[in-house]
Amino acid sequence: MRGRRSSRAGVYPDAVTDCSIEFFDGAAPAACLAIRTRVFVEEQGVPVSAEVDGRDPGCVHTLARVGREPVGCARMRLLDDGSARIERVAVLPARRQEGFGVRLMAALEAEARARGWRRLQLHAQHTVVRFYEQLAWTPVGEPFEEAGIVHRAMVKTLS
Repeated sequence: MRGRRSSRAGVYPDAVTDCSIEFFDGAAPAACLAIRTRVFVEEQGVPVSAEVDGRDPGCVHTLARVGREPVGCARMRLLDDGSARIERVAVLPARRQEGFGVRLMAALEAEARARGWRRLQLHAQHTVVRFYEQLAWTPVGEPFEEAGIVHRAMVKTLS
């Protein structure tokens, strides 16, 4: 079942690529699940049991599209300590290096601000730590394994 569209963040169009980013509260849209399955389960070998963790209904989901074509997604959830965690950031292999990850992260940060969430965190796969550092995220702690992949905890405080 598709969650409702967020009334705060709306859609972020991009004139150059016709990219839009939609927000949904609740269950992940089917297009997000398909992208996550393609990237995490099929490409990276993450077990389905780790990818489908039961947390989707309590999340804000993003879906990036070019025209009508889904190209990327992510989710964000509020944690008990008041911070928000960005998770499941994924862009289809054929659409990488086109700026969709940057657009997703910018839209998520804007949505977090709109909801009053100022402290953000994520677990970055080791291969994309530099990507997040370029977006002003700070690594914390030591690398760790999650779903069979080395990760690094990262944080960002929004102004």
